[in-house]
Amino acid sequence: MKSMAKQRLLQAGIFFSIILVIMAAQGCAKKVNFQTSQIAPAATGEVKIKKEQNANYKVEVSIRHLAPPDKLATSRKFYIVWAELSDANTRNLGIIKSSSRFLSSTLKGSLTAVVPSKPKKVFITAETESTVTQPGFPIVLTTNNF
Repeated sequence: MKSMAKQRLLQAGIFFSIILVIMAAQGCAKKVNFQTSQIAPAATGEVKIKKEQNANYKVEVSIRHLAPPDKLATSRKFYIVWAELSDANTRNLGIIKSSSRFLSSTLKGSLTAVVPSKPKKVFITAETESTVTQPGFPIVLTTNNF
């Protein structure tokens, strides 16, 4: 009888451990890929969103193979990342910071920002000014709604 009670206790411990792992995994970052773009078809990238302990959301954007904005059909100076938030606001998260390594043709860009409400969608526009308050056109990359 004691053996059976020990076995049930062990099973209950395993069950609760699995529940804790599942709950912890829900706090992990959500990763979403950008859709293929007609404006910059070689560009690929992803967005990671994670809710922080202070109830803000950390947004990490990473891009690869994104041509410089002055090489677009309509030349621009900046790539701006925007977040459409759950509170119905659209926020300028900042400029994509680009980098390429010596002897590498891979154009990479990244941005990390924090927003006060959950993003529904993230997109990138090409702009002539870095301080714009409303997204312009063209929209170069976009995610689906999260």
